Amino acid sequence: SSAASDVYKRQMMHGEYGIEDVCLSTLTILGPNGIQGKLPMRMKKEEIEKLKDSLTLKNGDTVTAGGVQYRVTDAAAKTAEAYGTAKKNIKTINVTATVTIKDVTCKVTAIADQAFAGQKKATKAVIGANVTKIGKKAFYGDSRLKSITVKGKKLKMVGKQALKGINKHAVVRVPKAKKKAYKALFKGCLLYTSPSPRDYAAS
Repeated sequence: SSAASDVYKRQMMHGEYGIEDVCLSTLTILGPNGIQGKLPMRMKKEEIEKLKDSLTLKNGDTVTAGGVQYRVTDAAAKTAEAYGTAKKNIKTINVTATVTIKDVTCKVTAIADQAFAGQKKATKAVIGANVTKIGKKAFYGDSRLKSITVKGKKLKMVGKQALKGINKHAVVRVPKAKKKAYKALFKGCLLYTSPSPRDYAAS
């Protein structure tokens, strides 16, 4: 009957957790006088494995949060990188310290090569506290990008041409304790220290 069919449909998975048409609960049999019985459904081995796999964090798993795209770089270490944006017209690029992927909190430790290149409308970027590496051409050609804030003290590497082509009046705000170290990383940029801005030219 149509009523029975409706119950059947409600008991099926349709795309949730990345799986299709896997029954996870007991089907209810309806008759003229209501519920006539239940039909237990057993999942096949491959269905069980597919379900487990859909819930397990793996390298390469992705998520979009706050308009920024992230992917897992090391599932065992629970680390991820920012590798792009969902849209091209984003004005503020906010790379968070952590991101949740498949209910697992991962530290965002890197910005991938060319991650935000060509973001012509971006004016502001915030780099999370756990980022240790900014990839090559990460912000390449972002001509309106005027403000970059580095929240963390763990940054070790800024790739070639990472900031090439950003606004000529752009400033980079960094933690005061890392002023000297970050001066070498952001050569040619005007740096400020936070929270009390004091600018100096990096040569």
